[in-house]
Amino acid sequence: MDALIELKVGEHYFYCGRRYQVSDIADKNVQLRTVDGPPVIVFQSLPTLRRAADQGRLVKIQEAPITVSPEKVIARLPKKDAAKLSVRLAYLDLQEREFGGQMSRPKFPALVEAVKAKIGAHKAPGYSTFSEWRKVYFTAGGNCIVLIPNTYRPHQRHLTRQPEEIKDVIRHYVKECHWVPTPLTKSALIESIRLAIKNLNESRPANRQYRVPSCSTLYRIINELNAFETACKQHGRRAAMRKNRWGAALPEPDYLLERVEADTQLLHLFVADTLGRVIGRPYVTVFLEIRTRRVMGWHISFNPPSLDTTLIALKASICSDNLYGGVGNLYIFDNGPDYIAKTLRDTLGMLRAEVSFCEPGEPNQKPHIEAFFRTWSTQIVHSMRGTTFTGIASREGYEPEKNATYTLDEVREVFARWLDSYHNDHHSELGMSPNEAWAKCLKNELEPRRHSQNDLRRYFWRKQMVTPSSQNRVRYSNVHWTGGAVSELAKRRPLRKKLLLYYDPCDLAKAWLIHPDYPDDIRELGPVHKNYQEGLTLHFHQEIHKRKLENRRNHAYSTALEARLQLLWEISQTNNKSERLKHHRALERGDVTPGELSVVNQPAPSMPAEVLPDFHEYHPDTPDEFSVTRK
Repeated sequence: MDALIELKVGEHYFYCGRRYQVSDIADKNVQLRTVDGPPVIVFQSLPTLRRAADQGRLVKIQEAPITVSPEKVIARLPKKDAAKLSVRLAYLDLQEREFGGQMSRPKFPALVEAVKAKIGAHKAPGYSTFSEWRKVYFTAGGNCIVLIPNTYRPHQRHLTRQPEEIKDVIRHYVKECHWVPTPLTKSALIESIRLAIKNLNESRPANRQYRVPSCSTLYRIINELNAFETACKQHGRRAAMRKNRWGAALPEPDYLLERVEADTQLLHLFVADTLGRVIGRPYVTVFLEIRTRRVMGWHISFNPPSLDTTLIALKASICSDNLYGGVGNLYIFDNGPDYIAKTLRDTLGMLRAEVSFCEPGEPNQKPHIEAFFRTWSTQIVHSMRGTTFTGIASREGYEPEKNATYTLDEVREVFARWLDSYHNDHHSELGMSPNEAWAKCLKNELEPRRHSQNDLRRYFWRKQMVTPSSQNRVRYSNVHWTGGAVSELAKRRPLRKKLLLYYDPCDLAKAWLIHPDYPDDIRELGPVHKNYQEGLTLHFHQEIHKRKLENRRNHAYSTALEARLQLLWEISQTNNKSERLKHHRALERGDVTPGELSVVNQPAPSMPAEVLPDFHEYHPDTPDEFSVTRK
């Protein structure tokens, strides 16, 4: 059987795919902290780590720093310790040679005088001290190492010196009264512990009473508690991580497209339509190549974060028309519902790319994209009319809705122009511009893998069996497409009741129709409701449809455009990121209806009636899903 491993503070281990340093060991609990990469603090018990070592999952990669222990070091002793050692050896040597190895208390002064004559004046030890030297020297078999002055005193926590039952009392009160969001003061906690121990002694016999620790001892015990664990219990893990954060930079990628970070941000800007009516705040999705700090793909729209908006930017980043794009080796996303979809993982898997997700509440695990958004906001967005700045405190009475003037197309144009400047500007970490870094990488590396529009269509489009209608239309998920190919393929022999519909979930204005017996004959269709479907994602359309059904149950009938605008306005009025994410996730899972979520989150008042645009009824042939009922 293998011997149990002995963990020491300062040792480095490879555990669960990361390098950790042993930071603290207390009460059979071990605190591990990452050595490089994002800061992570892990608590594990000694049995768990020993079991992991037996299974080969815990591997020591670096010893602990050398502990200065004079008992184990003879060479290069300090002068003071060397002088003490020589005095002790002189006493034992003369005692053995001139006094026959025996020494009684009356004869000890003679030994002291003999040693002074040999080595000179010095501070003589007492008889008891000399006897202790002699005892340990003989016990060690005459090994002089044991005579080196023991100046090293290992630190022992005050809690370990208490009896087990007293330890349990102290731990209980620390857990219930100190490791809570509203902790007792230290003086109140100490008083509670002392009273609890006194009550415990009342039920014990007089000869088995526990000694009540002093106030200073309990104060030291409380101060010796792990600071990170205390901060976690009192303020939460995120606040504790902020207090215990350390700066370990991520290693730079070795080659082009080794690592790509992606994220979506709600712009700090209110946007209006062409008539100046406020619509809401758009989202921007960006794919950033880390080796060169170049943006490979981006997308700005009112569509909330979802798998579909991510796929739009992903397609732009790997399209063959993009000279500064290609398929990355590793894509790093946050843990939002728009990125954890299995479809995204499967799609990137088909592209032979890997996916990594950040831990919840840890944006620093993809720091480059966060820094990019911060640069974009501070340099441009906060200077535009209608900006929300970064918080209410920085507005100082400024009302962004009343100052909104930019349209969505204008915001896209501003972002594109700023990207041109950003890509050609000097980057401090690169020592050159992103464009120059990209060109430098291409000189020594293979051309990035890109895909044509036809290939992208096969990767990203979706298929459904649909039935053509008498109006030469096809329908799926309450979205309609039309074209001359519908009637032609419906009448083509052999007759089929259902045709194959391929649609793009990232843009519901695009669809293609195929007869099952003629797979090579692909016909493109057009949207029935162009103004509504252009640029609309399937995810956002489904949210809009839920809103329409909810309005219909409440006898508040509206068109799809009106429901879309109302939903955008409510989302833009959600003040913080966590509430917006809760809004989107609840709708995606179907836990609540849009109307119920509006009541739970208590959003800002709905968009005023005068802000809503005046919509006209559709043509009489419009399907029921997009009609308006007037009373």
